[in-house]
Amino acid sequence: MIAPALPRRLIARETAISTVINGLMSLAFFLLIFGRQGPVAVWGPGNLALDNVVQAFMIALMSTLVPGALLRRRLGLKGGRELLVRAAITAVIASILAAGLAALVFAGGEIDALPWAGALRFKLALGASVAAIVTPIGLTAIARVPR
Repeated sequence: MIAPALPRRLIARETAISTVINGLMSLAFFLLIFGRQGPVAVWGPGNLALDNVVQAFMIALMSTLVPGALLRRRLGLKGGRELLVRAAITAVIASILAAGLAALVFAGGEIDALPWAGALRFKLALGASVAAIVTPIGLTAIARVPR
């Protein structure tokens, strides 16, 4: 039996929560990694471009795993190996797409560094955007899992 369609309100709520949490996590890790003053290098050691790969991967992974596990429990679904596999695949795809797109923009604009505040806004937007895109996709996929 397939789980009933999820109410849009549930998906919207879980997506909003995931987006806020991942935005806050992006803020915390940005401050930890890049400090409180800039400019922030885009290329080279300790760079923004490489951090985008890690950030997109981890946000996509957690935006799939955590809301997915909570929803599976709510729906009474057993197991969870497929959720872990789906989360890992989603994270790889998201990191390639998000970080790749950002790298293309930086390279195309010949951007070598961003002012601290600009880098922070970019990282917050990246974190929130990945969560806002990935979370509803993951939740919708769980609703299609046989019980």
